[in-house]
Amino acid sequence: DIDCYFKEDFFNLVDSESDLVLCQRKRPEFNRYHYQLTHIGSFFGVNQHSHEVERFIERWINEMLTINGSPRETPGLCETLRKYRFDLKISNIQEDLVSCHTKDLDVKKFDECKIFHMKSTGPTKHLSPINSRIERLSRYIDIDKLL
Repeated sequence: DIDCYFKEDFFNLVDSESDLVLCQRKRPEFNRYHYQLTHIGSFFGVNQHSHEVERFIERWINEMLTINGSPRETPGLCETLRKYRFDLKISNIQEDLVSCHTKDLDVKKFDECKIFHMKSTGPTKHLSPINSRIERLSRYIDIDKLL
């Protein structure tokens, strides 16, 4: 996902023998359109190219076109996993490790994660959406050192 800050290498978490690497939610939830969200679409990796991997991605794309509301990537991914059977080895990485995004994140959680996902927190009155995301990240790192 483009709105992520990669804090450190995460390849030690990846099972290189798997076909796909997904981010699994710690606690699956239902969104307002009643899609069960078991995974997060912001972290997705392909380790092995095959016809079956292509079929999975095509089904995911087609599924996104049927999703009510927005965003569509995560519900589309979860619906694809739920509806179809694939002959794929899927490796799941827990979200706390590769999609840390909690609004009021504690330092310990931030230190343990490899990727900080600057998810939108909704509309803000005084900051533009991107500035509010950067402001959240700057609570944990010195942004000026990155520039």
